[in-house]
Amino acid sequence: SISAPEAFSVGYEFRNWAAGSLTILSGETVTKSQINSKDTFFIAQYGEQESTQYNVTVSGSTQDGVSPYTYNSKVSVSAAGAPAGQSFAYWMRDGKIISYNPSYSFYVWHDTVVEAVYLPAEDIPPALPQTIMDAPKKIGDKAVFAAERTTPAGFEMIESGILLTDNAVNATGSTFNTETPGVIKAIAQSGEPNGQFTARCDDADGTWYARAYMIYINVNTGEHTVVYSNIESI
Repeated sequence: SISAPEAFSVGYEFRNWAAGSLTILSGETVTKSQINSKDTFFIAQYGEQESTQYNVTVSGSTQDGVSPYTYNSKVSVSAAGAPAGQSFAYWMRDGKIISYNPSYSFYVWHDTVVEAVYLPAEDIPPALPQTIMDAPKKIGDKAVFAAERTTPAGFEMIESGILLTDNAVNATGSTFNTETPGVIKAIAQSGEPNGQFTARCDDADGTWYARAYMIYINVNTGEHTVVYSNIESI
């Protein structure tokens, strides 16, 4: 009896064992005749999870409502016409500002609430780079963290990533930053100004904490700034 290891990536699940053209499903028995009484290597096969779906709730868009999606599905939303005396200000995802563009796209990680916010022109705040953390996931002994960043016009993203620590003393708003000793810095490989990225911690015993960061420059003043997200733990 052999058990397949947990999927290496979020959103995947075990499908079957395979050896050449021979496929063995979970719970099936392999007979000598099937392998011609020879040494045989079986490889665990994985595929995207289709049974698990997440609800995406959208408001203030051209297509409001609640829709189910599988993990990593791309969702695109567009702001609706603004109410009288107001203009589109920004998109919020799970209560945090994440885009200043009337059209916004993201990939599903978990149940998500997306809301277009409209305000009087004089109340619309200036567009600034933002980064947010999603709720982490556990796969066996692995912890997986996900974040998203947005860089509006007038700014250039220099570096972004996710900070990780298992030290609760470091995991506070005032101490959890890029300069904190002992903190693991997982740097995002993509240089795109907007996007989502993940970091995985293997052998994640105990409680781990994560916080996204982004270093950006104001292209008009040359000033460098580091912005941080909310802190998540698992």
